[in-house]
Amino acid sequence: MNIKKIIIVFLIIVMAIPSRADWPIGKGRTSMILSYGFFYSSKYFDSIGRVAKFTPGDNFKSYTIGLTALHGITRRLDLTVGVPFIMQDLISNGKRETNSGIGDVSIGLALHFPSELHKRHLTIKASMIIPAYENVNTPYLGFASKGFQGAINYSFTPAPQAFAVIEGTYTRYVDYADGPEQVGGTATFGKQLNKYSMITFSFNHQLSNSTNINFNQNVLVNKNFTSGRLTMAYGRRLTRTITPFIQGFYTLYGTNMGIGLGGNLFFIVKLP
Repeated sequence: MNIKKIIIVFLIIVMAIPSRADWPIGKGRTSMILSYGFFYSSKYFDSIGRVAKFTPGDNFKSYTIGLTALHGITRRLDLTVGVPFIMQDLISNGKRETNSGIGDVSIGLALHFPSELHKRHLTIKASMIIPAYENVNTPYLGFASKGFQGAINYSFTPAPQAFAVIEGTYTRYVDYADGPEQVGGTATFGKQLNKYSMITFSFNHQLSNSTNINFNQNVLVNKNFTSGRLTMAYGRRLTRTITPFIQGFYTLYGTNMGIGLGGNLFFIVKLP
């Protein structure tokens, strides 16, 4: 597997949940990604970054099944559509609440600018966020607000059989006066272990600004926070068209943010 193929596979994987492509899929080609994610939190970082625990016995769990389609419109322009199905489980003050449904649907375009030898790559992305739910039943599935996101990333090959990606994002939710407005940065390093396997490490820092500074044990709906997350992943190609990945992550630091431990399992299927 050459370095271009390594980056194609990995960047499809790490952007599967927010439905963003980062390397050209290829004109007329389509890839499908099925993912399963789990998130658990029983502690949080308070407003000044100190670790605190929920009330004994309280916790928050979230499960997500995602389906993402990526289609090459031209050699450099891709269309991405992502649909997540979310299941929330919250125990607060000893009372259990559950909720499930389709979450935020994402529809986006990615424009790619590869170098001549495909050793460096610049991608510009824009996407719409459309909630497929209303916040009537708790725990809420998200902000229940339309939004938009812009992103730019740069990928390169720092060493043989390795790659690195640096990305910045800006997201704005528009239906409510308290937003939120979010900026984030991610640095990723990946290394091919052998012909079929690779391992990746990624660090993400996110800042979310809002006039709503309240903390919610349903940590996915907090609007004013900071967080730093470390992610590790391992992937192994089974066939020419199917590659599973397993991914784990942990929240290293933050303010007004749940301390999350979780993981994802992805299957990439390249359609003929």
